[in-house]
Amino acid sequence: MTKAFRQVGLVVLVILATSGVWQAAAQIEVKKERPKWEYTTAGEGHAMNQLGEQEWELVTVSNPGASDRLYFKRPK
Repeated sequence: MTKAFRQVGLVVLVILATSGVWQAAAQIEVKKERPKWEYTTAGEGHAMNQLGEQEWELVTVSNPGASDRLYFKRPK
């Protein structure tokens, strides 16, 4: 075997070994879980500071101006 042939074989071996590691890392990345949320609603008279202290985040308001309905979410 020539020296050049051995070097090419080594390079190919290194590429194959590292590609397997990268593929495994990519598969782990894909398997990460999406965050889970819980939701609640409140009327306009609800204590907003209390919801904030409980880590609720305002998502949207429906029927603005009339009888507001506030929708909140937080991580489970």
